[in-house]
Amino acid sequence: MTMTNQTGKATAPLKVFCSYSHRDEEALDTLRKHLSSLRLSGLIEDWHDRNIPAGGDWDAEIRSSLDAADLILLLISADFLHSEYCMQKETARALQWHHAGKATVIPVFLRECVIAGLPFEGIQGTPRDVRWINQQPFTDKAWTEVTQAVEAAGLRRLGVSRWPVKAPQEDAWSIPITDTQTPPIQPAFGGATSMGQTLPHAQSGHAYVAVDESGNTRFIRSGLIALIGLISVLALAWFIWNEWLNEESAPDTVEVETIATPENNTKLKVAKSYLEQGEYKKAQSVCQSAPESPFRKECLGITGLAFQDVSDKQVYLAEVEAVNSAFSEALLGEFNLAEFDGENNHGTLAQAEQHFAKALQQNAALASVYFGRGQIQHFTGNAEAALPLYQQALDIAPSNGRYALNRATATADAGQLKSAEKLLREVLSVNGEVLLAHAELVEVLANQSKPIEAQKEASALQVLLMQRGQQVICQPVNMAEWVVFQGGLPTFLSSWADAGTHSWSEKGMYLNYIIGLAGVPLIELPTVDCGA
Repeated sequence: MTMTNQTGKATAPLKVFCSYSHRDEEALDTLRKHLSSLRLSGLIEDWHDRNIPAGGDWDAEIRSSLDAADLILLLISADFLHSEYCMQKETARALQWHHAGKATVIPVFLRECVIAGLPFEGIQGTPRDVRWINQQPFTDKAWTEVTQAVEAAGLRRLGVSRWPVKAPQEDAWSIPITDTQTPPIQPAFGGATSMGQTLPHAQSGHAYVAVDESGNTRFIRSGLIALIGLISVLALAWFIWNEWLNEESAPDTVEVETIATPENNTKLKVAKSYLEQGEYKKAQSVCQSAPESPFRKECLGITGLAFQDVSDKQVYLAEVEAVNSAFSEALLGEFNLAEFDGENNHGTLAQAEQHFAKALQQNAALASVYFGRGQIQHFTGNAEAALPLYQQALDIAPSNGRYALNRATATADAGQLKSAEKLLREVLSVNGEVLLAHAELVEVLANQSKPIEAQKEASALQVLLMQRGQQVICQPVNMAEWVVFQGGLPTFLSSWADAGTHSWSEKGMYLNYIIGLAGVPLIELPTVDCGA
């Protein structure tokens, strides 16, 4: 099949090669359904290894189709990375064609896994910003983004801005029918014709008549008009009779305004999901553009309070309590938790637990509550009890870096150093500038008697601070309060060095301590002013 683009140049449909793990075959089927619009328009023809016929040379068929491809989709998941054939053969060859400009490789992010340092890491994938499809609240929207990315890549390869819609093919309904048994038909005013020839469109003043074997004529148009008139009269009579029967019993129609809720409004549903995950900033952004409703009001109230500077504690707590919902109970628990100083005010932890329990009674899907309960256990020296609670929070909010970091540090505090190392590296693969994760990793490596790796990590941390100190330190994740454990007791670190001084306090001193722990010579760290 040959198609024509806007320049008039004939081009074959672009060949799309799908590289995937057979464990992700269901995702492949979903992808192909979403690509249907591009197939129907004639823009692409997709291929995958299930197209190999019986008796075909499996390796040769794949290699041939891959070499002929214009677009190569890599369906990324842990199973894909685990497949030697997908990575060592298909991906390696695909990248050769990509870098040679003979094909375009598009990573499709199916299921979350670590991709840092892999050969395709620097290639723009879809959905953008490495948003894993299995974590999206609306997967159809994510698949639509994938389809649009494939279409855009295809148009770039063709050098056109859009692809014309494929013209409809002639089908059986548009073919004239020849019937030699039907009597000839002739215009009432004009020459004779026969069935099988194309008749002129009916025009005003023309009536078509049929001629039977005796030469008698039957006025088709007149009979048809009479039949239509009879049907119209009967329909009108039935309508009047039916209205008369139902006039007494028909209830008045009352228009009820539908109130937007998370159950019937997409934006509010997404906002609720973000609130449950403890992602207050994202929830606030979505709610600001959502329709007016009681839930929107609650959402904006909760998120506004979450970011509010507390000048009067009693007034603030009264404002939170007035919201009276699961989210407000969670926020009260977080406030009590933040009041804990690690020394003499353990009563604040008991108050936090009470609010968290009330929140879960109203909504059992609050990640922030499980995270808070995990912190209570962690702060009181029970790291092992904290781990399942942190995991519950991550089950609800798998992309929350703060939850992942606390799980990793609790794993280290529980003495599970090998697992902690793995988890900390996962955190850094998502964001390599989380300073506390670097520091914890150095300590974990040192405690595992891995001095060379610990020195390497400590040196990398030192270089990061020297080269990008201002930008890195002033990130929200590094400005937030740190909790480190010494002798099983929590120590809270909140401040960096004051602007214009050459001495660091709390966090800076802790990082220098960790770097020195690995045996790396200390150097003077740069002055930091995050208010600049």
